[in-house]
Amino acid sequence: MKKAVQTPRIVEKLPNQRWVNIWRNLHMANIPTAWKTTVHCNLNQIIPTEEKRHRHNLTDSPACKKCGWLDTLKHHVTNCGAAKTIWEGAKALLVKVWLDSQLHYWFQTLLVLDPPTKQNKFVTVWLASGFLHYQLTKSLHKMEEFLHMLKEEAAKLEMKDDKSSQILKELKLLQLNSSLSLV
Repeated sequence: MKKAVQTPRIVEKLPNQRWVNIWRNLHMANIPTAWKTTVHCNLNQIIPTEEKRHRHNLTDSPACKKCGWLDTLKHHVTNCGAAKTIWEGAKALLVKVWLDSQLHYWFQTLLVLDPPTKQNKFVTVWLASGFLHYQLTKSLHKMEEFLHMLKEEAAKLEMKDDKSSQILKELKLLQLNSSLSLV
C-alpha cells in the first residue's frame, strides 16, 4: 500500500517559492531547535499578527498595539519601535558575511530563509533564523540582547569547517563598530 504524500498548504498558496531549498535550509544541522520552530511558524504564516487576527474577527483593529501602524509580520520584525534597531543590526551582520547582497535579498533570506546564492549559506541561514526567533519571541528588542543571544549560540557550535569562528568574528566586528559591550 502506498502512502499518499500531501502537499503542504503553504506550498500550494505560494508556488513560486523554492520550497525544496527552503525546507532543506530549515532542517540544516547546528541551527537551534527553538529557532527552527519559530522559522517554521513564520514560513507557514501562523504568526498571530493583529492584521491576521483582525481578518479572523479576533480583534477590533489590524493596527499594532505598540505604534498604531498596520501590524503585518514585516512591520512586526522590521519597523515596530525598537525592532527596527535589531533589523538594522541583522542587515549589518548579513552584509559582512554576504558582501554582494541587496535589500530585497535580505528580505528573502530573513523572512523566507532562502538565500539566492550559496556564498556563506550556513552563516546566512543561521543569522536569519536567529533574527526571526529573536524578533518573534522577545518582548523587549535590545541590540545588546540580540547580539548576546547570537554569541551564546555561536559558542555552542562545534563544527570542523570553522563556521562558528566566522560567526563569532563577525559578531565581534559588529560589536566594535557599534560600540556595544557584550557581557
